[in-house]
Amino acid sequence: MIRRLFFVAVLLAAAWPAEAQPHQTIGKAKCVNCHDHEAEKLWSEKKDGPPPNNHLNALRQLEAPKAAIFAKAIGLADPYDPKGSCAACHGTILKGTVVDGVTCESCHGPGSGYVDVHQQKGAYRQAVAAGLADTVKNPDAWAPMCTKCHVLSDSALIQAGHPSGDDFDLGAKFATVALHWTSVYSNRADIVARARTARATIVASRKALAVAAPAAAPAAPAPSSPPPTSVAAPAPVAAHPQPPAASRPAMPAPARGAAAAPPSAPVVAAAAPSLPLPMPMMPVAVLALPLSPSAAVAAVQGRLIALIDSLLRRDARTPVRLSPPPPSANHGPDAELLRLQDEVLSLAIESLAAPPAPAKKP
Repeated sequence: MIRRLFFVAVLLAAAWPAEAQPHQTIGKAKCVNCHDHEAEKLWSEKKDGPPPNNHLNALRQLEAPKAAIFAKAIGLADPYDPKGSCAACHGTILKGTVVDGVTCESCHGPGSGYVDVHQQKGAYRQAVAAGLADTVKNPDAWAPMCTKCHVLSDSALIQAGHPSGDDFDLGAKFATVALHWTSVYSNRADIVARARTARATIVASRKALAVAAPAAAPAAPAPSSPPPTSVAAPAPVAAHPQPPAASRPAMPAPARGAAAAPPSAPVVAAAAPSLPLPMPMMPVAVLALPLSPSAAVAAVQGRLIALIDSLLRRDARTPVRLSPPPPSANHGPDAELLRLQDEVLSLAIESLAAPPAPAKKP
């Protein structure tokens, strides 16, 4: 187990691009006000399904009665916290404030780097190099992008009653979004297969993190035993500063809202730092150290698979060829999860060491 954890650390050091710098969100007005995007603006306002079940109105769901309970379940005082996972998937964050629902930059990436070059005819590849998500004729990029917000990675939200998204059918849902695309995808089964792979990765990561719940409390000591020394628990510290209520947009209550339940079970005290996930809208949760070594490996590998996926969609490659760790003899309740992760991780590492595919024409 120690050997596998060491391998994960080495891979992260080799794969993460040191020069990568995040771009900034500029807001949907600077995107749709371009005359070349009039069709996209019309689609987002009129053709992306009826409210509140379209992308622009996704933010209204944070006004639902259950939204505050969901936020509390994952340690947020306010679902509008711009650093929280609620706003990450339901809204667009501009200068530290949640301003809109799911807009252009939610799927195409923050626009500060590519907004100018993207207005030039025939400059798609240059715009991609400047930060535009490479989605044109590339379902390997957009299928996981859709899935990562429609299928939950946080088991605490599911335990609180939020729909898991495990029944999300991208093969049926993408047709509405594709109304503003120039590319045509006629092979629905191919899209379903890609989405299934992305969903399996998320579910595997979620199951690994769920193993972190502690075992039952030990029995009370016998009367002859000296009483244990009590230590006062430190006061909880807010994970992120909360924005003032005035900074939130006034939204009407939604037509529907998701159900909720009590917060998830606590995790053990020893916690490892969460792995960096550079993808927009990807919730970043603190990775608690499970009680069993195999569960610890499963938790780390689940996050590593998600990280490699985001790196591959940025055309990141390792400077040296890497070999996946040899599969270990897995036993116990985590055996099937580890076996699945071994297969996915081996394929991901092989892709990370391969040269990028030739540039596609838009």
